[in-house]
Amino acid sequence: MVNASNEILTAKLLEIDKKYTRLISRIYEIQFCNEDTILEELDEIKKIYNQLKEELINSSENSKSEYIRELAKAQLDFNKRVEKIQKNIDDIYLDNNEQIDERIVESIIVYAEFTLDMALYSMVNVLYNSLIASNCQLNYNRKSEKGE
Repeated sequence: MVNASNEILTAKLLEIDKKYTRLISRIYEIQFCNEDTILEELDEIKKIYNQLKEELINSSENSKSEYIRELAKAQLDFNKRVEKIQKNIDDIYLDNNEQIDERIVESIIVYAEFTLDMALYSMVNVLYNSLIASNCQLNYNRKSEKGE
């Protein structure tokens, strides 16, 4: 029997890999950008973020899977808290740009670094759940082959 979980996960991982590669390129490229280009990138990222948020809202409301609905709701709750923190940072960066001092810069850099740590945590969670899905598929295949 075909291992459907691996096919689905592989396809999704390839899609994510493309997006991840583009994200890494953007992070690298902004080191060499002027302020206007960075502001354009911020606008683009906000659009992407809002699109992903709409997809999460849709998943939380319409998914047939209870697990997906619950995870999407948890992510939306988490996002609300993060958005509040992000608004504070945006207020400092966008509204008081002339008042930024070394302490504020360091704080925002450390915050950005911590968000990368959180992304790593999410990736480990993806691996964990991919392993569970693959193992479930293997157990199901074995059970099906035995005719149970």
